[in-house]
Amino acid sequence: MSKTQAHQKYYYDRSARRRKFKQGDIVLFLLPSERNQLLMQWKGPYKVEGVLTVNDYKVNVNRTLKTLHVNLLKQFYQCETSDTRGPRSEEVGAISAWSVYLYSRSMTKRRRTRSMTTFF
Repeated sequence: MSKTQAHQKYYYDRSARRRKFKQGDIVLFLLPSERNQLLMQWKGPYKVEGVLTVNDYKVNVNRTLKTLHVNLLKQFYQCETSDTRGPRSEEVGAISAWSVYLYSRSMTKRRRTRSMTTFF
């Protein structure tokens, strides 16, 4: 039995992503979503508590240590909390290029749907 398990682990680990974490790193964990268990979402952040092998890590998930494969983990990068909550002073009176782009995209979608409904 253990020989078969080792053989299957070898083939599974062969296709593993090349990621390396250290103890104390902050990671995200791939879990099923709360609404649909067939959809996966990155949850976290969680802390790596230990390294077992090249592909297996001990992660503290809600005060429980879980052994997780590297394919279920992703490095967590925290955004800088600079002044990004509101528009910049130079953009207060002007329309931003992003809003113009979004408006033009919505108009092309409307035109496409209107032209398709006229055929039927």
